[in-house]
Amino acid sequence: NTPTLAYIYQWFNNGPDRVQSAWNKWTFPSTTRALWMGMQGSKVYLMVSWGSTYSLEVIDTEYEGDEDLGIPLRADHRVNEDYISATGEGYVDVTLPYEVPEAKRDNFVSYYRVNDDGTGEQRGQLLETEWQSSTVIRVYTDVASPRLWVGSKIKSYRELPKVYITDQQGAAVLMDGLSIASLKVSHTNSTAYKVQVFVVGDEEVTAESEFSARISGDPEVVNNRVPVESSGEFDIRVGYGTEECRIRLLNDTIYPSSWDSLRYM
Repeated sequence: NTPTLAYIYQWFNNGPDRVQSAWNKWTFPSTTRALWMGMQGSKVYLMVSWGSTYSLEVIDTEYEGDEDLGIPLRADHRVNEDYISATGEGYVDVTLPYEVPEAKRDNFVSYYRVNDDGTGEQRGQLLETEWQSSTVIRVYTDVASPRLWVGSKIKSYRELPKVYITDQQGAAVLMDGLSIASLKVSHTNSTAYKVQVFVVGDEEVTAESEFSARISGDPEVVNNRVPVESSGEFDIRVGYGTEECRIRLLNDTIYPSSWDSLRYM
C-alpha cells in the first residue's frame, strides 16, 4: 500500500553478541515506486521507478560534505550544473535524467552549492524554480554559470519513546501520572531542526519550537543564508503529561542535524 517505502535493518555486534538492532523506515515520496534497496559498507544502493523511467542511486550514510566545501546540504535524487541544458537572461534550465510526475514536483528545490564572493553565490541559498516539463526545471539566477544542486527535499524525523520510570532492578514503576515540564535535546554538527508536540488523538501540531544555528545580524552573512554548524543542547517547554502527548524531532530543511540524546525534565 506504500510503494515508495523501504526498510533497512541495522545492527551492532559486540563479539558474538548482538547488542543493538533496529529497523529504519525510509520513504522516497518524489518517486513512483521504490523497487529495490541494499547496503554495502556505508553505502545504500537504491533502484526507483519514476513511471516510465528508472534510476539507480547511491546514498552514503557517512557523507560529510560536498567536495570539501563545508557541511552537508541535503536533497535526494539530486543533480548539479552538469545537467544545465539551456540558459537565458536570469535563468538556467536543468534537464533531469528522470521524469517527475506533476503531483510530486513541489518536492523539488534548487540551491547554490558553493560560496563565491565574485559571483555572489552563497552556499545553501535556495533559488526560485519553475517546471517547464516533466524533466525540465527552470532555475532563476543572475549568475552566468551557476554551481548548484537540484533535488528533492528530505524530511528526517524521530518519534520519541514513551517516558517511564524504573527501579534499581530495571522494573517499571507504576504511577498515576507523570508530567513532562521540558525536554533537552543534545545535538552535534546541526544547523536546523524542529521539536513538535502533538496532543494524543490530534494529528495537528499543538506546539513547535525551532532550533537554528544560522547566524543573524552578521554583516558577512548575506541575508542569513549561509548554513553554520552547532553542537550543544536545545531546551523546549512541553507542559503535558506523558499519556497526553507525543513528541517528534523533525528536520525538513536542506541543512544537517544529528540528534545524540535527550533528557526529560
